Amino acid sequence: MGLSSKGTWAPSALALFLLMTTDFAAPLAATTPTQADVVVATIPVGFGPKGVLFDPANGYVYVANYGSDTVSVIDGATDRLIANISVGSNPTSLAYDSSDGEIYVANSGSVNASVIDGTTDEVVANVTVGPLAQWVSFDPSNGDVYVTYSPQPSCPSSGCPQPRVTVVDALNDTVLASVAAGSMPWGVAADTANGYVYVADSGSDKVSVLGGAQNDIVTTLVVGLHPLGVAFDPSNGDVYVTNVNGYSMYNGSGTVSVISGASDEVMATVAVGSQPSGVAFDSADGDVYVANFVSNTTSVIDGSTNTLIAAVQVGVDPFGVAFDSSNGYVYVANEYSGTVSVIGSRPSNGGAPPLLYAVAAAGVALAILSFVIFRRGRKAIQSDAAQQTMASGEPSAGGVETEKEDEQDRPQAT
Repeated sequence: MGLSSKGTWAPSALALFLLMTTDFAAPLAATTPTQADVVVATIPVGFGPKGVLFDPANGYVYVANYGSDTVSVIDGATDRLIANISVGSNPTSLAYDSSDGEIYVANSGSVNASVIDGTTDEVVANVTVGPLAQWVSFDPSNGDVYVTYSPQPSCPSSGCPQPRVTVVDALNDTVLASVAAGSMPWGVAADTANGYVYVADSGSDKVSVLGGAQNDIVTTLVVGLHPLGVAFDPSNGDVYVTNVNGYSMYNGSGTVSVISGASDEVMATVAVGSQPSGVAFDSADGDVYVANFVSNTTSVIDGSTNTLIAAVQVGVDPFGVAFDSSNGYVYVANEYSGTVSVIGSRPSNGGAPPLLYAVAAAGVALAILSFVIFRRGRKAIQSDAAQQTMASGEPSAGGVETEKEDEQDRPQAT
């Protein structure tokens, strides 16, 4: 038939080789549609998680568990819980000190802030800051830590602690000052571009701007109803303030006030979900993420246009939010669920592209079909050789060769 029995293996072997070595996904990777801002993982942590923080030095995510008196540590590389650190009573928020890698935890039930060593994940100090500590922030421009403390909205006027902002020297963990900043200071964030510190005063619907060596109030800005969280966007120099719009779950949508750091004026107001609380900036794409406590969603704001572009369904009662610059994920603490929702991107169909499966299946079918066809061809050659041998009375070279190969194909006795 003009084709040796050895040659019959070549096409099938070639098909198998191509199947195993061809990267079918490579030409599709650039065109595979992805769905951004979806929950890609949910991580159980402690009871009542509130604040969230990313540590860029070790790649870990820290979560303050209000009901467990602990801080959960999540490995950002695997999104697995790797440790729980005991801190003070009712921790609410966290801040990262970029000068020495320490983490400050505001404990609302034990009048102090716990200091965690980021290299050992152990508490190395406790700084007395005042009762009902709510929020904490580190200012890299002066090396100070700012902790707000204020009474709860239901606290009666008599017998309540005086609301203050405690300023801590992060170098030696000592208190430098106690500053008045409105009737109910909550969220606080430092603007590294202008050197000011912005404090949300939930009692007066204003933001106090602190500046100077004595942390005096430089100005106050009127924002929305009951401002709570504050975040600074270094890409555009703006400050974002979440406005709860009332403490009842029936108050409707909340808002985010956008303050220009250059002029200290409210330049935009963005409607988000109900009772927005924590807010964080995504340095990868410039978006701003807002946790909506009652809506159980996280709003996504385009930082370049200050417009709402998405709302992501997360757990129950989301409060704190943080961006992990090492993996590009956003972490949202769900207080009632006791979990952390991880927001990221994935293929729009939730898995590998369907075309990839089709190509792979076609490759397998081709290999099998090729093997079957040429296996039959080999048997036909052997049959031809046998007939020629019978006709001539002498074994042909092809017949001997195929008989030897058949003997090699047969399993050997052991």
